[in-house]
Amino acid sequence: MRARFSIFFGLMGFLALLLSVAAFLARSTDWFLYAFLAFAAFVLAFFLGRGQFRPKPSERFSGVRKLSQRLKQQKAAKKEKK
Repeated sequence: MRARFSIFFGLMGFLALLLSVAAFLARSTDWFLYAFLAFAAFVLAFFLGRGQFRPKPSERFSGVRKLSQRLKQQKAAKKEKK
């Protein structure tokens, strides 16, 4: 669940950074506030996502992987018989 919050705050930081750049180009006085919010969101996203482990690889193509290993074994067995 922490990984989802990390991604959320990372995206909010990115949007706040874009808003900060737009405010700076429009010569608004609020650009520093948006830049600070972007920095705070990035820091929060970093600390939330810091200790996350990589997800386990999915078993989506396990059948294809097993089939290819079986075919390699059969080819190796045919070479040994010759």
